[in-house]
Amino acid sequence: MANPLVGRDQELLEVQTLFREGSTRLVTVTGAGGSGKTRLGLQVAAELADEFPGGVFFVPLAGLQEPELVVLTIMGTLGLREASELHDRKTLLVVDNFEHLLDAAGAISNLLAAAPETCVLVTSRMPLRLDGEHEYPLDPLPDDDASELLAQRARAVRPDFELDTAAVEICRRLDCLPLALELAAPRLRSLSATALLQRLDERLPLLTSGRRDSPERQRTLRATIEWSYDLLEPELRSPFARLAVFAGTCSLEGAERVAAASADELDGLVEASLLKPVGIDRFLMLQTIREFALERLAASGEAEETRRRHADFILALAESANLYGEAEGPQRHDLVIPEHDNARAAIDWALGAADVELALRLAVALENFWVTRNPFEGMHIFARLLDADGQVSVRTRARALRAYGSCAHWAGEIERGGSLYEESVAAFEAIGDELGTTIVRSRLGLNALSRGDISGARLLLEETLEAFRRLGWRRGEVQGLGSLGSLERAEGNLEVAVALFEESAVMAGETGRVWWEASMYANLAELALEADRTDEARAHALRVLDLADRTSDRQETVFALAYLARIAAERGDSAQAGRLWGAIEAEEARGRIGRWEDARDELARTILGGTGPEFERGRLEGQATSLEEAVEETLESTRS
Repeated sequence: MANPLVGRDQELLEVQTLFREGSTRLVTVTGAGGSGKTRLGLQVAAELADEFPGGVFFVPLAGLQEPELVVLTIMGTLGLREASELHDRKTLLVVDNFEHLLDAAGAISNLLAAAPETCVLVTSRMPLRLDGEHEYPLDPLPDDDASELLAQRARAVRPDFELDTAAVEICRRLDCLPLALELAAPRLRSLSATALLQRLDERLPLLTSGRRDSPERQRTLRATIEWSYDLLEPELRSPFARLAVFAGTCSLEGAERVAAASADELDGLVEASLLKPVGIDRFLMLQTIREFALERLAASGEAEETRRRHADFILALAESANLYGEAEGPQRHDLVIPEHDNARAAIDWALGAADVELALRLAVALENFWVTRNPFEGMHIFARLLDADGQVSVRTRARALRAYGSCAHWAGEIERGGSLYEESVAAFEAIGDELGTTIVRSRLGLNALSRGDISGARLLLEETLEAFRRLGWRRGEVQGLGSLGSLERAEGNLEVAVALFEESAVMAGETGRVWWEASMYANLAELALEADRTDEARAHALRVLDLADRTSDRQETVFALAYLARIAAERGDSAQAGRLWGAIEAEEARGRIGRWEDARDELARTILGGTGPEFERGRLEGQATSLEEAVEETLESTRS
């Protein structure tokens, strides 16, 4: 949880007023690193949340290196394919750390042009130089607020700390920069303010001299970071530098394996405020500090070796999550979801090091992650890597084309997906890989079904199911049975479809194929609802909800809540139906969900027919609930 904002009352009011007046839709908060731009932006968003019914979204860019990924990241956060889908929704985006991606500034202009009711708050060390942009320079804290911030942070490590003239002078010597004060405060655990001030007087003039290529306040912050680094125990300096290879956060295991940082060393860096603990056994290095750490890493001569370890670690982690086509074990989306930025960084490094084979292996290992999380980003990554110069084995290329095709298929680009699958089949056949060929031909069967080619789909799906069984590959058999279930359902053979979905769901559970299992239970819930078997439908829907929650599958979550809302309405529980439907409406306000939009109207007719005051009260409650809260409440109610 973020610390309370200290000071900034005037700035908070002024930035809010810019948006409230209606004439400004793009505000860029600029200032030196460590001046508190991100914290101010988050607080502005919190204060304005009720005034943007279309939602408030935070889009961090620090982990990106490619300007081309800015649009994909924004759209992925919104759950949209393109900005025009926002239409007239009144939405606020907080786009954080833009300064290293200024070539992508045009994406903000395009978004604002396509979505006339959307507003954007950007934080950056430099303005974007766009028409209509209102630059809001953020100065350091006033003396009193800086003193209060220092006192609060000092009391966290020394409860009896009292402000005195030396403490006030420390703030002035650090230019009242929030991050500089955060770095200095831990030293007050064992030093008096007078002793700390004396050390600052000795170090800062030396550290800031000779750096006239940056503004004075930026030099002061850098000097403070460098001073904090110099005060580290010698054995902490190398782990500190090596930890800079992590983009975003890192796990305890990652820190140990990649940076050779022990738990005690991590504690030491946390105590020095050069590292922040976030969540359970994860750590964050702020971007401004990371920039300095990267310089130390480059100077150490260990950069390439450490980045190679980082890429190898992420590859091993991703492969252990079993999200690629040939994987045998249980799927573990939870292992890779926190490592999204690290996966991007590892892929970028491998490509920059001309190791295209490694970059593609990293991307392929995350095959189902791209499909469930952001297939459009997956398409961008595979297109870029497959077009790159470098040695790539035929097998890796075949796997990459398969994964690229899956991203395209689930993004709704059915024809493109089919073409990529065909290329993948040809590559697998060229090396005599029967399993690889069969996996992709099975996906071609689903692709044919999506195109309405029933006979072509049946031929491919029956042939590949037989091949999977002959090869003894149960994971393929799982998908083959479920795909044939979809085919039988399309032809109206519902009893056969139910039997196939049930068999596929059971086998998916046995093999740990969580994503496919959720899909099978969703099909079963729909068919049970159509047959008026509400108890059965509710059991299936709850199963979908639980499985989708594990994989952060937004679309299946919305479907499951809709099934449960319909069941509640049919049972006369209007308040519960309203709460669930309201939560769905709140999630819809975030943007397009996918195939949900095609099915929504039919479900809505059943749920909204004959609504009354209880439903509407529940609906209002649900609209104030996040999707995550709705899922937690629903699942918790079934356990009690």
